[in-house]
Amino acid sequence: MRPAPVLAAPAADRQRVVEQYRPALQLAGDQVQGATHFARLCLPCHSLQGQGQRVGPDLMGILARPLEALLVDILDPSRQVAPDYAAYEFQLEDGETVTGLFASESATRITVRRPGSPDENFAKSRVRAVKPTGRSLMPDGMETALSPQQLADLLAFLREPDRVP
Repeated sequence: MRPAPVLAAPAADRQRVVEQYRPALQLAGDQVQGATHFARLCLPCHSLQGQGQRVGPDLMGILARPLEALLVDILDPSRQVAPDYAAYEFQLEDGETVTGLFASESATRITVRRPGSPDENFAKSRVRAVKPTGRSLMPDGMETALSPQQLADLLAFLREPDRVP
């Protein structure tokens, strides 16, 4: 029942935001402050060092990514989406539309994962259509919650999370 994920074309406004925040790469970041931003903005969906949620990927795998790539990942999350984290719209027979990830699928059931709620199981017979959104579940707009300095702090924390107690 799962259609192949389709990625949307990069949004020009997201590229402008990336360019606007690029100076954050030159700022010295405070890892302790970055940990605070991480807890507030990232842990509700991501896990790191055994803490957080498992909606998005575990972020231990990003420690070696270049800072430029992390900047783009944070500010333009739909530019590159791993297939397991591509969002889908599930249109149910009662007219409700649920947007989330395929957590699992069997011959008769689909389990949908969404931020802020427990996984939800649906009988496939209740699902009228499944459509890829072409987007990540991670929302655009992180720049509204982070100044360039706060982004530098977050990046410093993501570089070496082990250094923050």
